[in-house]
Amino acid sequence: MNTKKKILHLINDASLRRGGAQKIVNSLIEVQDFDSYTFSKKRIDNIVDERNFVGNNFDLLWKIRMKPDAVVIHSRMFWPYAFMIKKFGVKVIFYVHADYTTHNWAFRIFRPDSYIVTSNAVKNLLTKHGISEKKIHVNINPLVSDGITPLENITISQPLVISFVGSLEPRKGILDLIDLLKAYSIRGKMPIILQIIGEGSLYKKITLNMNNGGDYFSIRLLGYQERPYLTTKNSLIQIIPSLEEGFGLVGVEAILHGKLLVYNEIPALIELLGRDEFSFSFKIGSPDSFFIALDNCIYMLKNGSLGRKKAKERSDLISRKYSLDRFIKEYVKIVKKCIDS
Repeated sequence: MNTKKKILHLINDASLRRGGAQKIVNSLIEVQDFDSYTFSKKRIDNIVDERNFVGNNFDLLWKIRMKPDAVVIHSRMFWPYAFMIKKFGVKVIFYVHADYTTHNWAFRIFRPDSYIVTSNAVKNLLTKHGISEKKIHVNINPLVSDGITPLENITISQPLVISFVGSLEPRKGILDLIDLLKAYSIRGKMPIILQIIGEGSLYKKITLNMNNGGDYFSIRLLGYQERPYLTTKNSLIQIIPSLEEGFGLVGVEAILHGKLLVYNEIPALIELLGRDEFSFSFKIGSPDSFFIALDNCIYMLKNGSLGRKKAKERSDLISRKYSLDRFIKEYVKIVKKCIDS
C-alpha cells in the first residue's frame, strides 16, 4: 500500500525551457518522499503524462477533489484558488520565486498555510506585507546543472562577446540591456556582440531591431538552448539586467561555468552576488553606473585576475554551497511540517 503523501504543484507552464522556477519544480516532482504531480494551464513543450497535467479550471477542480495532501502554488495566477483548496481540507503552500515589484497587495488577500521563499530578499518582501515570519521558510535554490562547460579562453576577445541567458520578457530587462550595450559600444568605439539565449514575448521585437546596432554593436539571437553554457563558452562576461528576481539561479549557473558577471542592483541579486569579487553591480536606470561596472569587468579580464585555477575554485565553492541534496532535505522538512500542522 502506498502511504506517500500526494503533492500537487500548480505552475502556469511547467516546461523546462521556460526558466529557473520550472527547473526547480522539475526537481521537486522527483523527490522520492512524496508522490508529486504538476498542473499547468498550458505547456510549450506539450508534455502530458501520468505526473504532468494540463487543463482548464474544471480540470483543476477535479484534481483538487481527489484530495492531495498539499498543493504547492508556484504562479500567482493560481493564488485565488487558495480559498477553494483550503475548503477541501488541503494544505496550501505558496512557493514565492520572485521579489515581485507589482501587485503585491495580493499578499494581503490570498493567505496560504505556509510560504517557501527562495531568498531573504523575498522573505523581507512578505514581512513588509504583514506575513508572519513563522509561516515563511527560506530554502535557497540549488544548482540544477548538466556539468561544467569549460570556457574556450580566459582572455578578452575582439570583438567582445557578451552573453545574456534568460526568458525574453520585460521583467528580465533585455531591452534595457540592448540599449545600454549599444551606448557603451559607441562611447568606447568598441565592437561588441551580444549573444542572447532564450525565448519569450520579446523575441520578435528583438529580431526586428537586430540591424539597428550601429557600427560597433551587433546581436546574435540564438533562441532556446537546452545547454546554454555550451553555446556561450566563447563568452567570458554575462549580464543579468533583471528588474525582478527571487533568487537569481542564472547567476549561480553563470559562476559555475566561470563567467564574470554584471548585474542590476535588485535585492535578490545583491544578496546572491554582492560578495563575489568577479561580479559587478549597476543601476538599470543609470547608464553611467552600467559603464563603470562593465569597465571594471573588462579590466579584470585584461589584467588576468580570473585565471583557470581561480575560476575552478569559484565554481567548486558554488557547487558546495548550492547542492541539490541540501535543498531537497529542507523542502521535505518544510512540506511535512505544513501537512502535519
